[in-house]
Amino acid sequence: MKNAKAVTAVTLGRALLVRAFSLPVNAFGILPGAKVNVIADLTKKLYYFTLFFTGRTRKGIAYCSTPLGHLLIPYEDGSFYYMREILVEEIYDKPWKDETFDLIIDVGAHVGIFTLKASKKGKKVLAFEPHPINYLLLVKNIELNTLSNVLTFKLAISDRAGIVDLYEGRFSGSASLKALPGRRKAGIKVKCDTLDNIVGQMNLDLSDMSVFLKVDVEGSEMEVLRGASYVLRSAKRMKVSCASYHYAGEILEVGRLLRKMGFRVFKSNNYIIYAERRNAD
Repeated sequence: MKNAKAVTAVTLGRALLVRAFSLPVNAFGILPGAKVNVIADLTKKLYYFTLFFTGRTRKGIAYCSTPLGHLLIPYEDGSFYYMREILVEEIYDKPWKDETFDLIIDVGAHVGIFTLKASKKGKKVLAFEPHPINYLLLVKNIELNTLSNVLTFKLAISDRAGIVDLYEGRFSGSASLKALPGRRKAGIKVKCDTLDNIVGQMNLDLSDMSVFLKVDVEGSEMEVLRGASYVLRSAKRMKVSCASYHYAGEILEVGRLLRKMGFRVFKSNNYIIYAERRNAD
């Protein structure tokens, strides 16, 4: 009886803690102003940590066993949809699903669904995710599957380095550096950098590498590509999958930029742009 009461007390305590943090998150999230945003950023991050560590399984985290490994994902329609897209429909790597690469770069890694798949096909994988709770799950999924070839970065990728606002959407995978329709008006402050800077800091020589770059960052794909000109031009063999459906004309802009960089571009259902280029031996 004592144990049952103790469990009930812990459960109620967890629920109260989550509600206590959710109130200031929602309240500050609708107020403008830099000073308020600092408080909002802090309360949101505390809220995410609370959700992650208090064991909310009914509306929090779902466990999935897949043919490629184990996954912890936010318990929401969006995450299950992402799993179907990536693992069943193979939207990012369908043209090259039988190929392997020296390096795979996952920009907009979310909780690591595609990262898990990439780890089977790339000697080294770089996974970038700026959202705090998504990043926690990304790291946890890598640990869960003992992936030794994946490096994670709690970082947004863009065309400059600095601090930017990340605007949350309805689902965990819809956060964006742009205040697109349906996003919260107040953003979370996150670090950003360019892909060229990161690769340069790692001293990676791409001239003899086959590289696959996957980009899905909810509307900032052009900025990612503009900040990756060295990476895109330097690899011996380069493949790109870039989601290009987030605003009118994005698919045309992305296509033009990649062609300008010497890529052969082909499209798929006005959703993902696939492109490839190979440097002369």
